[in-house]
Amino acid sequence: MQAITTARTVSRRLATLLPAGLLTTAIMAAPASAFWGTQGGSCGDGCSQGACAQPRPVKGAAHDLYNHLENGRAANAMWPYPYVCPDRVWAHGPFDIMVVNGWRRQNLLGAHHFDHETGKLTKAGKLKIEWILTQSPPSRRQVFVERSMSDDITQDRIAKATEFADGLQLDEGEAIVQDTFVRSPRRAASMVDGERNSYIENRKPAVLPAGTTSTSSQSN
Repeated sequence: MQAITTARTVSRRLATLLPAGLLTTAIMAAPASAFWGTQGGSCGDGCSQGACAQPRPVKGAAHDLYNHLENGRAANAMWPYPYVCPDRVWAHGPFDIMVVNGWRRQNLLGAHHFDHETGKLTKAGKLKIEWILTQSPPSRRQVFVERSMSDDITQDRIAKATEFADGLQLDEGEAIVQDTFVRSPRRAASMVDGERNSYIENRKPAVLPAGTTSTSSQSN
C-alpha cells in the first residue's frame, strides 16, 4: 500500500511540473542503468571526492521513472567528470606503455651476453643480471632475453640466466626471466671503451677562465 501511495504521489507531482509529452517520454524511457550505464563509476583519481558517486535507486512502482530523472540530474551535477576521467586514463596509457618498453630494453640480455661456443653467460651478462636484480626498482626487476632464430638456443639462454639469477640468493624470491623479440643494440666493447676514453681526454679542465681573478679584483 505504501508503494502504491508513493507512486501516485510522485505521478501527481510530476504531472503538475512536466508537460504531458515530456511526462510520457520519461515514463516510456529505459531504466537508469541502461540510460547512463557505468560511466559515472569509471572515473579515476582525478575526480573530486564524491563527485562521481551514483545515486541509490529507489525501489517501488515508480522506480524506473524516478531513477531516470534522478540520473539526469546527477549527470548534470557531476559534469564533466563522467567524460574527463576516462579521457585522463586513455591519455596516460601511451606513456605507461613507453615506460614498460623502456625498462624491457634496459633489462635486456642480447646475444653478446652469451658465449657463442658454450652458450654460457659472459662476464658482461652476469654483471647485467646482477645490476637488474639489485639496482633497478623492485617493480622492474625482471630479466629479458633476446630470442634467437633457434628455440633451443633461446630456451638454453633462459635456463642459463635463471640459474645464475637464482645463485645470487637474493631475498626477493625466484627471479623472473622471460624471452622477448626486442633486439639488443650490438656494439663492440672496444667501441664503447674508445668513446669513454675520448670523452675523458677531451674534457675541459675544471678551472676558472683566465683573467677572472684580476677582473674581480679591479671591480672591488
